[in-house]
Amino acid sequence: MRIISLIFFCHNKTAFDISSFFFLRIRRPPRSTLSSSSAASDVYKRQDTYLFRGWQIGDRFFDGTFPETAAVAAGPNEVSALKGFLTVADSDWHFKMYQSPYQNRNTYYLNYEGTTSQDGALKVCHITPVFEKMPEVVYQLSLVQTTGGTISQVRDGGETHTLIADAASLYKFVRWEQSGDGGETWIPVEGDSKLQVTLDKDMTYRAIFESPYKIENMQVAEYALPSSGNNWYVNLAVNLADSLPSNMKVTFHIYDGESVSEEHLLGEYKTSFALVKKEQTLKAKAQKRPSGDTDKILVVAETETGDTAQAEYQLKGTLAVSYTHLRAHETDSYLVCRLLLEKKKIHKMLHYLQPQKPRDTHPYN
Repeated sequence: MRIISLIFFCHNKTAFDISSFFFLRIRRPPRSTLSSSSAASDVYKRQDTYLFRGWQIGDRFFDGTFPETAAVAAGPNEVSALKGFLTVADSDWHFKMYQSPYQNRNTYYLNYEGTTSQDGALKVCHITPVFEKMPEVVYQLSLVQTTGGTISQVRDGGETHTLIADAASLYKFVRWEQSGDGGETWIPVEGDSKLQVTLDKDMTYRAIFESPYKIENMQVAEYALPSSGNNWYVNLAVNLADSLPSNMKVTFHIYDGESVSEEHLLGEYKTSFALVKKEQTLKAKAQKRPSGDTDKILVVAETETGDTAQAEYQLKGTLAVSYTHLRAHETDSYLVCRLLLEKKKIHKMLHYLQPQKPRDTHPYN
């Protein structure tokens, strides 16, 4: 058990309000140890043994487990609070005690708030966070981590636990599943991402996450295939099912023909979808020429969430990159060509803008 000694000072240079003059934050002790794991997931054994109850201020105990909207206050002007723990009469300085979820973990706060009133120390306070030792659990709770998010657990007392599911940025929580045979069979459990369970036997839980950000449609919008060389590209018009909250990585594979095979792979290109937009155009580059300039190609997209899409396209021969394409799809090599074209255009304009030399109209000249 830890005792915290505090000395409080106020200054009267300029009266001002201070919100959260200081605060203490207490988290519960470490609540899990890593045990055996399978190839696909980690299994955590939960063994919480202490439960936070409140704060001991002087010789008085105050409950610190209420939510912030119903915080317990301790001060000279608070009803049923610790009277006279400050030496300044009619002071509005007080403690405020509450619990609040911080990163989905129960965190307990003690704030000291009020308005400045005078110089010097107000009082020395001894504050002790109070924990209650809980009996050992009878039944074992195991958590299996899955793709798309993480899950954690808080023991509420006895055999009751709160399960918390946190979805990753490109995923959403779908449901809980439980297993009474160590993960051999799974049964869906109704509830939201924060679920309270009471065990009557050993149980294993996992959360199912899915990504709503799927590719609804993908088509080849255009391509640039020079008459020589191996480097070329296609532009793909993609419609997503929903607007992205963050960038999403995607890998494009371009194949010669209409089937997926390593021997027909023309190129692999990694890029990202930008956030917000549902309709986007992305470039996929190839490092090998197709077998024919008018043959079919197959483009396969795979996102970082595991979603896939395919698009077939019939090439129409070699297509040189036009001046407008240079501006829209600029690369380091194209940049030189564009600047040269613009320079030539500017010189031509300057030639027409130069003043003309007056012509002599004398008939003998």
